[in-house]
Amino acid sequence: MVFDDMCPHRLAPLSEWRIDQWGRLQCVYHGWCFSGSGDCNLIPQAPPDGPPVHTFGKACAGVYPSTVQNGIVWFWPNTDSQYKDILTTKKPPYIPELDDPSFTNQMFNRDIPYGYEVLIENLMDRSHVPYAHYGILKSEQRR
Repeated sequence: MVFDDMCPHRLAPLSEWRIDQWGRLQCVYHGWCFSGSGDCNLIPQAPPDGPPVHTFGKACAGVYPSTVQNGIVWFWPNTDSQYKDILTTKKPPYIPELDDPSFTNQMFNRDIPYGYEVLIENLMDRSHVPYAHYGILKSEQRR
């Protein structure tokens, strides 16, 4: 499961989470608990005999449709409910080399302080390479 990195309550980062004894994602700020579909299952501060505030839509966490293929987590970058089943019709690309035991690879991750939109634009913009990455990457000499 891939969650939006903010609790709907106080926007605390859900990446600082823990999993409670019932397998729910728990926000470490106030303890709100979410199911794998993003539904809020528990608001500890809500009175047990009060209205079921945890069932309100604004109490839900954003969840991106996701799957694991070739040892890689793939996700559809939209939490809108119309896309919740998108991966049944749109599959990530299959990379047979990653399933070949003779193929070696190295996986790593890096936290970056911006969204995927900026990253994709950056990766597609080759014109910045000789300047922003000067001396790091081999590039043709400018005339």
